[in-house]
Amino acid sequence: MTIKEEIEYDGKKYLLEYSDSDDFSNLERSKCRQVYGICYVDDTIVVVFEGHKKHWGLPGGAPEEGENLEDAIKREVLE
Repeated sequence: MTIKEEIEYDGKKYLLEYSDSDDFSNLERSKCRQVYGICYVDDTIVVVFEGHKKHWGLPGGAPEEGENLEDAIKREVLE
């Protein structure tokens, strides 16, 4: 399944795209600046509190220099 939507934010247009995938081999690394994961404990979704941003959200963040996307999401979830 693929979902595409164009949004406008702060006067700029952005194309958002979601595609189901079992791995990250089809993603262009240069276009991926953030990674987020949906984590479950039993039947409950895990969310984290971002203290410096003061909001709740999914575990994730920016990949570090030279880090592949799979390692980035694993690290972000552990952090």
